Order: sequence, then C-alpha cells, then structure tokens
Amino acid sequence: MSADQNQIFFCTLPLSACQAPGNFDCSRLYSQENRIILFLGDEQPETECSVKIASAVTRNSSQRITTYSQVAETLKGRSINRVLAMAANPEGLLAAIATADLSGAPLALILSDLSDFRASRDADNLLLEALDKAVIAFGLSSSIRSYAQGNLGKRLWPISAVHPAFLESQSANRQTFCSILAALENGFPRCRGFEESPPNEQIHRAGDTVPYTDPNPPRVLHWTIHQNFLALFRLRETGYYPEFIVDVGAACGYWSHVAGLIFGQSRFYLIEALLGRYRAADASIYSLHPEFITIESAVGDRTGEAAITVSPDLYKSSLFPLGEPTYESVRVPIQTLDAIVASLCISGRGLLKLDVQFAEHLVLAGAANFLKQVDAIFIEVSMDRQVPGAKTFLEMMILLQGLGFRYFDQAGTWREPGTGRLLQADAIFIRSG
Repeated sequence: MSADQNQIFFCTLPLSACQAPGNFDCSRLYSQENRIILFLGDEQPETECSVKIASAVTRNSSQRITTYSQVAETLKGRSINRVLAMAANPEGLLAAIATADLSGAPLALILSDLSDFRASRDADNLLLEALDKAVIAFGLSSSIRSYAQGNLGKRLWPISAVHPAFLESQSANRQTFCSILAALENGFPRCRGFEESPPNEQIHRAGDTVPYTDPNPPRVLHWTIHQNFLALFRLRETGYYPEFIVDVGAACGYWSHVAGLIFGQSRFYLIEALLGRYRAADASIYSLHPEFITIESAVGDRTGEAAITVSPDLYKSSLFPLGEPTYESVRVPIQTLDAIVASLCISGRGLLKLDVQFAEHLVLAGAANFLKQVDAIFIEVSMDRQVPGAKTFLEMMILLQGLGFRYFDQAGTWREPGTGRLLQADAIFIRSG
C-alpha cells in the first residue's frame, strides 16, 4: 500500500452509468486504492475529489466523528441513488461505511487483497461492520474471500475479471461493471452473470479448511422461501443444471418462480389440482411467467377421479382426509405422473419437485418411467405420521433409496409456531452414483 493509504477518492457518475458506464475507466475497479463512486441523477455533472482521513483502526470515537464530518462535507448537496466503494484498507472501509450511513443509499463493496485488512481485531470489526452495511460485497482475491468466509462467516462474490487477459477487453470490463450494479439492485448477482469470466480461484486456506457460508438471498424473496432458494443455489454450485423442472403441487407458482432465479434456462411444468382456485386468489406469478406450462390435475398412483380435502387457505389441501370441520371435499381429476409426462412429451433430464401434503409416495408410485429422466428430487417430508396412510421422513428416505436416490441437502423446515418443534422439512435427493 502506498503512502496515500488514508486518501479516499470520490467521483460521481450519472445514474445512466448503471446501464452503460460510458467513458468510465473500468480498470479502476481493480486498483489498489480507496475509491467511492456516487451515482447521482442524470442531470448532475461528473466530478472528482479526494479526502484524507485519519487511521480507521482505533477505538477513538472522536476520529470516527471527524471522518463522518469529512465525508458529510463531500456528500453535501448531492442526491445519491447508489454507492459503489472499492476499499483497499480499513480507512477505505470506514469511508464506505460513513458514505452508506450518511447518504442512505444502497452500498456495493469491492475489497482488494487481504494484507491491508489484517492490522488488528479492530480491523476485523470494521470489516464486519462494512459487510453488514453492504447490500452486496465482492472480493478481488481468493485470500480476502477465504478470510471473510472463514473468520467472519461472510460470503464475498468473486470478480474473475481481474485476470490480466480479461482486463484487455474494455467491453468485458464494462459488462462486469454493469453486472455489479445490477446485483446491487437485489443483493444477488444475476444467475450465471459472471460465467463468461475466467475460472475463479478456489477458496482455501493453507493448512486449514474454510467453512462454507451461504450468500444472502435476493432481497425481493419472502423470508420463508430463503432456505429453498439457497438449497437450489448449492445444487447449482455443484455444476448441475436441469433441462426441465416438474413442479407437482405448484400452488400459486412461487416455488417455481424462485427456482427460475437459479435455473433460468430450464423448462418449467407446473401441475396443481386446484390451479383454478389459486389463479382466482392470486394469478400474479402465472401472469409473470407465461412460459410456465400448467396442468390442472391431481397426481397420484392411478388415473381417474379423486376426492381432495380443500383447506380454506388452499395450501394445506391433501388427497388424504384431514378431519377438519372447516375443510371441504371436492372431486378432481387425477393422473399418474407417467401419463402427464407422456402427454407433454417432456424430454431430457431434470428435477422433480413434490409438495402434495402427505401424498408424495403416491406420486412416486405413478412415476416409474419418468423417474428414469430425473436426477434430483426436491420433496416435502414429515417427521411423524401426520395422517393414516402417510409416510414419515425415515420411510421416505428408504423408499427413495430403493428408487436410486440418496439424501443430498436440507432445503428448509416447517416448525410448530409456539415451540419450534420440527414438523416437516424440505429435502433434496439426488441420483445415487
């Protein structure tokens, strides 16, 4: 680090740079200096200035107050929409924190090499504060990513574009720049957004193993679906990408919408016995995804007609009688999954999702042929036998093992609201071998 380690360079860009960075020198993203880009309204001019701040690695609160005052003076009179901060040392972290706090604008953080972030435990506290403040954070080196993941439990996204061969392409740099800003919108990179970059270095630490850390899920997702999203993300991280996804018990379509954020190129088939009722209650997901192929039918081990117990909220409806006085019983068509797949001519290999309130084993019984095309099963399981004829988690594991699938990952839980007792879970099974 140069003698100017306390120097913070500020520059402003119009908000339109979020779509096309224009003449901005994208190589600045990878420089070993503290730089903060403020995105303003398009009518405001581009400017550059610098501020020199005191050492950030200190417990002296007056120094932090001084830094905040300096940054406040720099931000004065500016309408800031977003902040992109490149931090090369603790001083850069403090300036980024102050900018985010004082502007109230969402912050994207890019961290350079590890060496200048390891001065003391106070530096760790500052790094943790900055990562908590940031909507999304990137690491330029495997060392800083390993350190954040292993010591602080924080996930940094890689930017593989720092490789010299990649830097020669200005258009590729601009693409990376725009991808970073797009990720700032939702707190998560667009799926496959950095795959055109050179391969990223492995996360590792000499003589030790870095524990895995999940990234933060997209901010637009409801918290109850976070674990589903992250489990699918981990599945994709293994290199798996399904050609199709069949969603049995699709309900309002939200699960498939979330899966589409991970597997955007897959073909989606949504099967739901109460599809008409779900559409009448809320058709927003189906309207958002006209590419989803929908089938209104129950799915089981036979073809014909079946009684379905319908709950007032629809979500707890089941092919099993549930004995609730407020539930109604209706007749619906029922088909085997083999019959549905044959009628739709579903080709290739893919993923099957099952959430049919205790009847998952019946769906599997009617899918002997289709399962030959399935590599992964996302399934809801129950810890106890909720109704006569249903199967427990252990029984489902034995059943799936017999069908050639092994347990891969936990994907979420449903617990008793008062005690937290585990009632149901979502799990992923993958084809053995």
